[in-house]
Amino acid sequence: MVKLFDSLCVAFCLLIVSASANAVLMDDVGVEDRLIASFDSPNSGDATISAWVASQLGVDSVDLTFKDDSPSESGWLQIDDASELHAYDLATIAGYEASDFFIIKLGVGRSDADDTYLFENLGSLDWAAVNFTDMLVGQNLRFNFGRISHVTGFESANVPEPGTLFLLMVGVAGLVASRVLRLK
Repeated sequence: MVKLFDSLCVAFCLLIVSASANAVLMDDVGVEDRLIASFDSPNSGDATISAWVASQLGVDSVDLTFKDDSPSESGWLQIDDASELHAYDLATIAGYEASDFFIIKLGVGRSDADDTYLFENLGSLDWAAVNFTDMLVGQNLRFNFGRISHVTGFESANVPEPGTLFLLMVGVAGLVASRVLRLK
């Protein structure tokens, strides 16, 4: 009798949860965002994460453009066209600015598993479209959306290389020299 009651309670809870599920179309979010890198972050401070993101992107620095320290579980929507993809509307985050890159940090509860994931934002910059199955391959983790501790956006700040400017100057000097020689 107790097992029957427990089974009915579980079934009822599953029906309630599935009734409130939302879906978004792939047309809304563009394409699946590309996972660039992941690591096990011993320190989740903004400076540590920013330095890691800059090193992964091969730039001198990155600018933190938005941060959501407590993303809502209900904010993650399943993409209708692809059952393994989920999307998060980044535009709902306070202080949001469109960003080329974003990270998702999980509270995995273990020190031997990656918890910080860097994505390139493809398609619509207002949406994070990720495949959590691919993200967690080989880590043997139980995942639920309540474990996402924050979503953060970054914009890379490229610093021009002196070599590139030098080559441009040599090219301009060559054009000027050829023009002067032609006029003589």
